[in-house]
Amino acid sequence: MNSAESSSPAAKIESVIDCATSMLERDEAMRACLLALVSGESIFLLGKPGTAKSLLALWISSAIQNAKRFSCLLNQYTQPDELFGPLSIEKLGEGKREILSEGYLPDANVAFLDELFKAGPAILNSLLTILNERIFRNGNQEKKVPLCLLLGASNELPDEDAGLDALYDRFLIRVEVRPIQNAQAFKNLVSQSQKINISPTSLITFDEINSWKEKSEQIDFPDEISAYLFSLRLRTCQINVGQKLASC
Repeated sequence: MNSAESSSPAAKIESVIDCATSMLERDEAMRACLLALVSGESIFLLGKPGTAKSLLALWISSAIQNAKRFSCLLNQYTQPDELFGPLSIEKLGEGKREILSEGYLPDANVAFLDELFKAGPAILNSLLTILNERIFRNGNQEKKVPLCLLLGASNELPDEDAGLDALYDRFLIRVEVRPIQNAQAFKNLVSQSQKINISPTSLITFDEINSWKEKSEQIDFPDEISAYLFSLRLRTCQINVGQKLASC
């Protein structure tokens, strides 16, 4: 392999995946995480407990050089300060509302929200501005967040009447993570270390991420693909409408 090939996006991606020897039967999910990273989209991992959803989040954050990480296990009692940071008591004394967000979600490059749909609609829908515009409103100030990737994980989907349609819609990439199927892979799972090992030469830099994003925007989008996706969308809408009518 020459130097040009070894430095290509495809070669770097394969290198990052090949280093993850502890990620058994997780190639599809790993590639989906990398796709989300390059495309700037959020990813939702659906799977039973013990299917390595947290390990996938640790792997992708470890694969990015000097990435700031944030993770939070959500529940029905999760408060905004657990995600965004506590209020500054000093600023409150001055009549100002300021959140100390350093070390929390607005300060992270990679964020992992586990048991995503256990939290209430109010706190989850407060994520929309960060997911949509990469902006965090701190008091009367707007801060551009450095978030490159947000991973949400759950062993369940949101209820239709939970008021979370807008949030779920922001997770454009969705992957079902299944339990280990292969007998040899299961043997390796129970006998090997779950430590994430990423070679320093395989780490993805922020410059590479930005370069890949710029190159992806130059890819031609054929009319045939657009037409197929549009027809698929129409069929999906018709199926959803038919299901709702059948349940009435």
